[in-house]
Amino acid sequence: MTLQPSEREISLIRKILEVLSVEIGPRFGGTEGEHRAAFFLRDAFEEAGAPADLQRYGFIGWELDRPPMVRVVDPDVRELRAAPIVYSSSTPPGGVSGFVEPFGVKRLIPGLYEMQTFAVRTGHGDIAATLVDSEAADAIPLLNPDPMYREPLIAIATDDAKYLHRMCSNTRVQVAVEMDARLVPDSIAYNVIARYRGEPDSDHRFVVNAHYDTQLDTPGCYDNASGVAGLFGLLSKLQEQRTRVNVDLVAVASEEIGLIGSSYLARDLVERGEMSGIEACICFDQISAGERLWLWAGPDSLRDKIVASARRARLDQLGDVDVDAPMKGCDMWPFWVEGIPAALFMWWRLADYHRRTDTIEKVEMGKLTGCVEAAHYLLCDLAGIHT
Repeated sequence: MTLQPSEREISLIRKILEVLSVEIGPRFGGTEGEHRAAFFLRDAFEEAGAPADLQRYGFIGWELDRPPMVRVVDPDVRELRAAPIVYSSSTPPGGVSGFVEPFGVKRLIPGLYEMQTFAVRTGHGDIAATLVDSEAADAIPLLNPDPMYREPLIAIATDDAKYLHRMCSNTRVQVAVEMDARLVPDSIAYNVIARYRGEPDSDHRFVVNAHYDTQLDTPGCYDNASGVAGLFGLLSKLQEQRTRVNVDLVAVASEEIGLIGSSYLARDLVERGEMSGIEACICFDQISAGERLWLWAGPDSLRDKIVASARRARLDQLGDVDVDAPMKGCDMWPFWVEGIPAALFMWWRLADYHRRTDTIEKVEMGKLTGCVEAAHYLLCDLAGIHT
């Protein structure tokens, strides 16, 4: 039997999608947009009947003051489509110039984003900047896995990367590069932690999380207002079914700049001695569109259960289903590295990912509510509840 979404569940989901992606819009880590979203979500959880707290933390943030520019100046003149990789450093005033050479592979997320790079070398042989093939028709902002290493690090469109490969095989290619960005030492963000207690006498609980921040300059409906809306859909289903589980529903901040919010959440649970009571972490990320359902889960026993839950919710009728082990690319990862079973629901991938066109009109409600239903089945299975 499938659990069709109720009118209340659909209403909650639509409200979250509308406010986050339309009324608030871009919610980059540490910005006013992210803060507005945090306070809205706290109040929305409270109104939905789940007590919620803001978990405030400080971190070293980053701001882009001027978008990057990459221009070929010899032997052709050509402007390359460019976007920042977050936490990149600025070029010196006036920019830098140098000769391009294919360099290697940048593993932004091992197993997920492994991208060809080019070094921009000065006449002294120093690397003045690194260009990364974004594997997109136009360059899109991406996270930086090693922000402690300071250099101009710029994503370029894949057609421009192919052009550089072709040119570099025959001649020396000179480029000029400019970017203006800075660190923000005292940035603030908030995880929003709501609590559903269907078995209040038990110390054991589950964490279900989704990030509410966005990449630069995108309304982020697919990535990831959809996942946060999924939290509210799941809350509604838990309440309506009176499911006897304890769940922390957490809207986490600052995922797009390095899983900062979920890492803080997990560290806090470890330091307070509460991580041992977490049965599993389930993550919603990008669940409203895409051609294939990509499930990440571990250990193997959980992998079998998430596949069964997806089939029971008939998600396999909406697209192909692929299954992988956990990777360092979503907010269940900090729990997985602490030894907690972890799973991800994700539809991969809307073409508007990390773009201004990631808007509410692209939502496929059946995929979103199907992930909510599957997550409810999974929670019940993990808790030993017959449904």
